[in-house]
Amino acid sequence: VISNDGDIAVLAGDDCIEVMNYTRDEQIKIRTTSLKTLERAISYITSSAVRQAKIMSIRRGTGSSFYPIFEGVTSLSARAAMGLILGCDAIPKGLPGAGPRHVSELLEQYKFRKRKRDEGSDIDDRTLAQYLLIHLYKQMD
Repeated sequence: VISNDGDIAVLAGDDCIEVMNYTRDEQIKIRTTSLKTLERAISYITSSAVRQAKIMSIRRGTGSSFYPIFEGVTSLSARAAMGLILGCDAIPKGLPGAGPRHVSELLEQYKFRKRKRDEGSDIDDRTLAQYLLIHLYKQMD
């Protein structure tokens, strides 16, 4: 997809590659929500040194956060809720102070709650989208 609208890559899913910019000097700027898809796209770069450097810079993360945060999230509703928190056409600035690390932490909290529920704890059975939207609502209230 050729676009500068980040919502497209978010809503299209992990297999989407968004070409945001391509210049005459062959500089290309792409966006995707999947590390696997990004690595596959980079594999088509002819210089192996450049390819390896780009992949290494992508894999560097901070703390326990995992980026890209949309990786493996298949629910369109959950992806849309993540977009609302981070910023999109509907809420351009997103949730004040929230960035990829914040959403990554919310995903980890949800996974922990889901494990506890699966182990028999008396925790509600919210979907990921519901969990994220409730968090967004409480923070914006």
